[in-house]
Amino acid sequence: KEHPISLLFQQESLRIWYERYERERKGHLDFRQTFLEQATEKLPEAIVMDLNHALEKDDNSMILIRAYPGCCKINVIAALLEPEKNGVHTQSFALTTCYQVIQGQLSQSGVTFCNFLLRSIEKVLELPDEHFKLSADQVANTLSEALQALANAKKRILVGIENLHQGQIPYRNEPISALEVYRMLASGPITL
Repeated sequence: KEHPISLLFQQESLRIWYERYERERKGHLDFRQTFLEQATEKLPEAIVMDLNHALEKDDNSMILIRAYPGCCKINVIAALLEPEKNGVHTQSFALTTCYQVIQGQLSQSGVTFCNFLLRSIEKVLELPDEHFKLSADQVANTLSEALQALANAKKRILVGIENLHQGQIPYRNEPISALEVYRMLASGPITL
């Protein structure tokens, strides 16, 4: 006899929700449109020059944009996504993408953030989807393997991250936070 819980996903709306949740948990998140819609103004030329100077350094794996609340720092990430429109030099990167940590949402998850990075690496290396399989207890090893493959291919990725401070706390008792994943990227072929 079937347990009633097994019938839960027979309802179409729950099945669709669960499939979307599972896909996003595996790192298939796209924040591009969100960033572009939230951008309110073009970057001042002085900021574009500073940003380009930082982006042109091959050994620069982290660029910190420090701004006060309400100062539209999201405009910087949006500018990275439309470099030709904004005069931003991202040509040395094989992929430019973005990630937004939202407290209490799946994007706060360190495992999801790592999966997002793995999917980005797979895209650049033209590997099949989910080539790099991730388990919560092997985050460091799997990410290290993927970063090494990216470095061996002499490719780089640029990731703009918004609200990283909201990733300090592990999501739903996961063994790793988004901030800890970020720290694993301190040097290597991904610039944040």
